[in-house]
Amino acid sequence: MFTTTTSHSRTSAAAVAAVIRVATKAVNTIAAYWNAHMRRREVRELLGWNDHMLKDIGITRGDVASAYASPYPVDPTARLKIMAVERRAAAREQARERLRAADERPSQANSSASDRSSDLTAA
Repeated sequence: MFTTTTSHSRTSAAAVAAVIRVATKAVNTIAAYWNAHMRRREVRELLGWNDHMLKDIGITRGDVASAYASPYPVDPTARLKIMAVERRAAAREQARERLRAADERPSQANSSASDRSSDLTAA
C-alpha cells in the first residue's frame, strides 16, 4: 500500500509540474504578444511625426513603416533601434572618410608648393 501511495504522489507531482510548465509557457506567450502589441502602438505613433522629428532620433519614415510591417511577435522598436544604430555607424564612417580625404589633400598641395619653391630657388 505504501508503494501505491508513493507512486501515485510521484505521478501527481509530475502532472502538476507538467501543468505548471504549460501554464508558464502560455503566460509567457501572452506576455510576449502583449508587449509586441504595446510596442506596435508606440511605433504607430511615430508615423504621425514629421520627417525632421524622425531624423532627430535617427530614423526615417521608411524605417518606421518597415518595422511596423514586421511579423507580430517581433518587437518593432528593437528593429528601429538596430536601423538607427546602423545609420549612425554608416554616417560616422562617411565622416571619417571625408576627414581622411581632407587630410590627404593639404599634404599633396604642400608637396606641390615645395616642388615649385625648389624650382624657383634653383633658377
